[in-house]
Amino acid sequence: MLKKIKLNKYKPTIAALLLVILYSCSELGNQPPENVVLMASDDGAVIIRQYSVFNVTSYSKRGNSTRRYGSTTNYLEAFDGTTGEAVSKQAFKLKGNYKLIKVTNKHALLKYYNIKKNNQELLIVNIPQFSKEFDEAALTAINNGLIFNPTYTYYNPTGIPGIILKADDARLYALDEKSGKAILLPDSVDARMINRRFLQLSNIEINNQLLNFTGSRRKKIVATIKGNNTPNAALSSAIDFINPYFVGYYFPQQNKELPLRINNGLLIVSKTKDSNTFEFILTLIDGSSLQTKWSVTLKNEKGESSENDLLDIQLHGSNLLVITKNSMNLLDTKSGQWKWNKHFN
Repeated sequence: MLKKIKLNKYKPTIAALLLVILYSCSELGNQPPENVVLMASDDGAVIIRQYSVFNVTSYSKRGNSTRRYGSTTNYLEAFDGTTGEAVSKQAFKLKGNYKLIKVTNKHALLKYYNIKKNNQELLIVNIPQFSKEFDEAALTAINNGLIFNPTYTYYNPTGIPGIILKADDARLYALDEKSGKAILLPDSVDARMINRRFLQLSNIEINNQLLNFTGSRRKKIVATIKGNNTPNAALSSAIDFINPYFVGYYFPQQNKELPLRINNGLLIVSKTKDSNTFEFILTLIDGSSLQTKWSVTLKNEKGESSENDLLDIQLHGSNLLVITKNSMNLLDTKSGQWKWNKHFN
């Protein structure tokens, strides 16, 4: 009888231990891949995916919180920007904490924080093999001791090819990705840093009219004749939006921020909901009548969203390449239909 009492007494404890063991086994080892960034070349022909895998070696629990310990490994993959198909044979493992900063047709540029030297270093790899083209030491040797700062990238000034970078002599250089040779930019050349590839414009001027979003909650587009503060009621969008903006670009040739034009249309980005479970909506509005040409939702399979998840919007002919943190998508701007969508879960 005494033995039976002890067994019943300790059954819950044994069950709890078994649950902890099973839970810890499921938590240890490689976790599901997480996207770090998706980035396309300027012409949209190449898209590079950087993702990370966290390997959990141990963890501790306190109350409802769990702290995991281990190491993170980063990988690169290359995709065709016109089809969404993979062009790299397998994922390339990065040896170090690198971050993708720029993609061209032939190369990917990454930055790496060197703890020993306490500075950011630059690495250039080929696409799609991802073999090393130049590292920090090679570029320094080629360029007579110059060390380049990969923290920022810049728009190319008119007529200047190459990758614009700042060096440790506080000057800007155009780096040739094939030879690794850097050409000094004159002080007269003004280069602007790239924060996000596309611009979020709250108002624009077109056809001698000012277009603004009006409304305290959901907003419509209203046109005002330039120099006249009275809205023209006949020129108002038929639909309204949640947190909308016009998509624009910076044009170095004109040194201007201008709206994206698609067949006399204006592209608007808005949301499906006023919460963190929203999806992005892309809408093309006629630039003259403000009537809707098409409107399409960008599906989000991750659930929650943030403004920063939308990374790039590029127009190439009649195709619109749309990149988020976890997806890449190609839209036919004539029909307003998606050609393909590729999600990374």
